[in-house]
Amino acid sequence: MNSKVRDTALLFIQLEIRLIELMATEKVYLRKDISLSELANLLDTNMNYLSQIINHRLRTNFNDYINSYRIKEACVILHSNFSEKHSVHHVGDLVGFSSRSTFYSTFKKFTGTSPALYQQEMTQKKNSAAQTTK
Repeated sequence: MNSKVRDTALLFIQLEIRLIELMATEKVYLRKDISLSELANLLDTNMNYLSQIINHRLRTNFNDYINSYRIKEACVILHSNFSEKHSVHHVGDLVGFSSRSTFYSTFKKFTGTSPALYQQEMTQKKNSAAQTTK
């Protein structure tokens, strides 16, 4: 492997690590208007490099990458006591979805179930766990 190829590979690995760290620490996926361009700016790189990282190294596209974080966050909220006081639509709004239908279809795509059914199942599990500890 020549030094230019090795340097490029190292650059992509470093960029991937920075991307994952940014998503974990700054939670930029919660922004409704996050774009590939804005994310590239936050990482101080260009859109082509970032797109290559997401498409080839992470094997997904930008929208699915962002939405996977949003759905994981929604699952955490739906599993918490917070969700019992708020509508499922509100949870979708909190995690960055601008429309109810997009939240519902994306949630189902990633989890195989609707957000409302997921919330209901989590509530039943919590109630069952509480009953067994009494």
